[in-house]
Order: sequence, then structure tokens, then C-alpha cells
Amino acid sequence: LIQEAVPINSLPLIDKSKKRPAVILHCGPKTGSTTSRMACRYELEKSCGIVPTGILRPHAYTDTERFYQMVRSCNKTHHFCAKSITMPINIPTFDDVYFIHLFPFRNYDDWAESALKQSYDRGGEKECKH
Repeated sequence: LIQEAVPINSLPLIDKSKKRPAVILHCGPKTGSTTSRMACRYELEKSCGIVPTGILRPHAYTDTERFYQMVRSCNKTHHFCAKSITMPINIPTFDDVYFIHLFPFRNYDDWAESALKQSYDRGGEKECKH
């Protein structure tokens, strides 16, 4: 993935008057924080009327087909959270959207501290000894 990254100034210019931005926050292990997912759920409810269900994941979080249907229909929503979503070849072109993909990362020390805290929060000292 890193080898596919390019500097911002090398990206093609976009006529923003004809397209809306869709920021896709790609959440992976230990990067899809609860705070990010809750913000996406809140934004979907506020801007698109999608009422959150009892789970912590935003609507269509891991469902590619439903995810792109949602991006197409929620035209007042500008950022989405996704996990393990790719752009299939058979999806019709988005003529009115330009995508900005964000891949958050954490440095190892922060990640390790968070993983240990999560184990402790879920199972106490017993879980931390494994």
C-alpha cells in the first residue's frame, strides 16, 4: 500500500464544482477506533437519516455492495468508515464523487499500550497474563 501512495501535488486537478468529496476512512485492526466509528454513525444519521442499529459499526461497514449504494444515495454525507472494502470492477462509475482514501495508522508503542489496555478492560489481570 505504501508503494501506491503519491504526493498530493502529483494528483490530477478535480473540478470540485461538479463533484462532491467522499472521504473514506479505512479502518483496520487497532486503527478503526470506537471514536471514529461512532463519528461515522452520527454523521450518517445526521446527513442521511440512517439510524444506527445496536452494533458499534456504521451502516455497511463491511458490506461492499451496500457500502457503494450508500455512498451513491447519501449525497449530503462526505465521510464514511469502511473495513475490508475494495472498489469492485463491476460497480458503475461515480460521475459526481471524488474519493479521498485515508488509512490511519498508529505507531507500535501506542498500539501495544492500547492492545494491553483492551485485554485488561475485557478480562482483567487474568487476560493480561496470556
